[in-house]
Amino acid sequence: MSTDTLKTRLADEIKTAMRAKDSARLATLRFLSAAVKQKEVDERRELSDAEVTAIIEKQVKQRRESIAAFEQAGRTETADQEKAELAVLQEFLPQAASAEEVAAVIDRALAEVAAQGVTGPAAMGKAMAVIKPALAGRADMAEVSKLLKAKLG
Repeated sequence: MSTDTLKTRLADEIKTAMRAKDSARLATLRFLSAAVKQKEVDERRELSDAEVTAIIEKQVKQRRESIAAFEQAGRTETADQEKAELAVLQEFLPQAASAEEVAAVIDRALAEVAAQGVTGPAAMGKAMAVIKPALAGRADMAEVSKLLKAKLG
């Protein structure tokens, strides 16, 4: 992914899926591309890779919630379709952070917040503000939040 942006990589993947006649993958990629274009139209500017990653994260989160809801309702076929879409979306996210790396980032953030003299419930928000940019696109923020809450006591 040398000089390619996420947007050009997405466009290339759409073309590849079209040539391969992979309709399920193509539909997911087009949906993602539409979400990126919509955001650009709304803000009247080109999006950076970080902003595109944020859109992908939002889509991934929606898929995870849908999968849980569909599985709970016993709709395994629909859940499997969502899982396939999730796999396609995750290809565009950076390599996932290891559990050790997540723990290290949480510890660093807590040390930084403690150095500022922030304690109690306010520390949670301050720590998440430090953690989020460090792990953007590389960790499930809901899980990170649970881990942070556990460490705060």
